[in-house]
Amino acid sequence: MAQTQAGAFDRFNDALRTLDDQFQELRERLDGRRQQLTADVRDLTKTAETRLRKSDFFRRADRLRQDIEAGVDRTYTQVLETIGLASKSDVEKLSKKLNTLSKKLNDLAKDAR
Repeated sequence: MAQTQAGAFDRFNDALRTLDDQFQELRERLDGRRQQLTADVRDLTKTAETRLRKSDFFRRADRLRQDIEAGVDRTYTQVLETIGLASKSDVEKLSKKLNTLSKKLNDLAKDAR
């Protein structure tokens, strides 16, 4: 009786190992297929992007975007000039000049001591 149970247990373990091996093989095949599909999708995406960028529609849309950005920049500058506010670049230029003058004043003050 004990021998029969041990034999059944061994057969069960063998079947379990076989299933595990088959599962591992399936897993490896699926992983390989997933990697291949990922590469295929990446290639298709690059191809589609290249074709889209070459299309007239994309070129017109890009030119329109650039025109809109330029118009917004011009309008922004006009609004700042109208209300008397300095732009960021104007503030940066003034800040640099102020730092230069401040350094010169400090140097003169040191020389005067």
